[in-house]
Amino acid sequence: MCPGEARRCADRVGAPTGHRGTVSARVARMGDDAAAPPLADRPALFGRGPFFERTLERTVGAGRVDRRSARLFARSPHAGAHRFEIRSLDDDGDRHDAQVEPPNPRVTDGTFSLLYPQEAPGGRALEPATRYAFTVTHVASGDVLGEGAFRTAPEPGSRAARRFTFGVASCHNPFNGDGRLDAAALRTLAVAPEALEAAGASRLLLMGDQVYGDLPASLSLFDPTFFRTVAPPHRETIFDCTRDEVRSLFHERHRIFWKTDRFTDLMRGWATHPILDDHEIVDNFGSAPEHGTARWAAIREGALDAFHDYQARRVFGERRPPSFHHGFRHGDFAAFVMDLRSQRHVDGDSLWLFERSQLADMRAFMRANGDARALVIVLSVPILHVPDWMATLGGDLTGEGSDASDRWSHERAHGSRDALLALLEEHQEAHPEQRLVLVGGDIHVGCAVQFRWKESSARAVQLVSSALSNHQGLAHRIAAESAPAMRSVMGKGRRLYAEATLIEGTNGATRNPFGGLNFGVVDLETEGDETSVRLRLMSADEATMPSPITVFDSGAL
Repeated sequence: MCPGEARRCADRVGAPTGHRGTVSARVARMGDDAAAPPLADRPALFGRGPFFERTLERTVGAGRVDRRSARLFARSPHAGAHRFEIRSLDDDGDRHDAQVEPPNPRVTDGTFSLLYPQEAPGGRALEPATRYAFTVTHVASGDVLGEGAFRTAPEPGSRAARRFTFGVASCHNPFNGDGRLDAAALRTLAVAPEALEAAGASRLLLMGDQVYGDLPASLSLFDPTFFRTVAPPHRETIFDCTRDEVRSLFHERHRIFWKTDRFTDLMRGWATHPILDDHEIVDNFGSAPEHGTARWAAIREGALDAFHDYQARRVFGERRPPSFHHGFRHGDFAAFVMDLRSQRHVDGDSLWLFERSQLADMRAFMRANGDARALVIVLSVPILHVPDWMATLGGDLTGEGSDASDRWSHERAHGSRDALLALLEEHQEAHPEQRLVLVGGDIHVGCAVQFRWKESSARAVQLVSSALSNHQGLAHRIAAESAPAMRSVMGKGRRLYAEATLIEGTNGATRNPFGGLNFGVVDLETEGDETSVRLRLMSADEATMPSPITVFDSGAL
């Protein structure tokens, strides 16, 4: 919709004003920075300095949505009952409400969720392909936690089901080395809501590193000097902590990294599917043998608990699953989000990025959605990045647990890589009319490639978007841009391999790869019997603020 229509809708539901005139861009800013008392008796984990100033206290957002229901998320500084009020932006008479008491606010750091209408006694089903806004209010105090927005999925086969636009982003670290917010890092965050609104995005896929446990380096939980400023009593390092203590430390990490409303605006304005990557724990977690030892067990479980509390709860609800992979259907399109980190482990000479059970779930989902016009696969670490020889040589030079050894193309990961490639090729052969789109993050560069199989006419595309706010120096950006520019061949000499080439841009938006801060937009649209894919990378520049700029546009593919 156009900005004028968005403004009228926002005025109709009483959305806060003053943020570029769009519903999703302006929604849920109420009370974001207001002071509020902490949960009673909750231990303080604050140190000193700007890193710890004005951390997140309250937020809301939507997660998994389907045609008739939505899971809604909130973080509150209060215990006790909270009221959810849901209002259609398309029909004034379509209103819903429910009341929830967070079950374990001391354990979950005040995070909780509601699946409406299933978990709301007397709740009524939502309408398909409909825009909704919602508010969450603490009943006893009247404190409004915020306002969020989402769009329900359309009915398959309907007119609305023939188009699906979504945003993708990864790597949120808006701080400079001493823990101050970096103005340059915030620019892309500032323009993202308007860009997604203008594109007509229905969902946002966050593909990992929404928080960093180990950056900035001087403020890392793994740095003994810094750790002493946040340590629980009688703990010298994070390795001395219990699972619950690690969980609390990573809760605070979320509250620090999400204190800027420019980031939480994104999760308030769109149904959001977050998946973790390594920095939700530590750099390259799972790719070194020691990460599977007892010494790391409490860190692993506590950090994953915190990830579930603040992020995965939007998809799975109150109970943490053994793996965070999941699929969803949006009209005539389907998406499967892989979990490449929580089950990653070294077994002898092999690095396994997922368990067999996840691949089995993925195969079943793909078969069940063979009728979808396009299939989206979300990979926190992109499968097509650097060629096999480069990743393996880099791993040999830098050792286990390095960036190079963390890649799909490293020889230790070929078992996982080839299993996924085999499944994708098998599925494309069985469903040649279905478009295949891979999206990924992690590597601090934006790029778009197309790839083909050795003995098949099927084609697929991959869009990588990284980093959203993790600002890098010029030398790093140049290096990041150079790797995807190389012709990448995976598994050469075998039956299964993918050969990737960069996609040329159109309309003057030709920067591929792009080493600056960015987020991506994917448009899927069916006209007649043909489904097109359009891939875009968007950024911000000081000279064009507050408007976003399109640095790459594939046009309709």
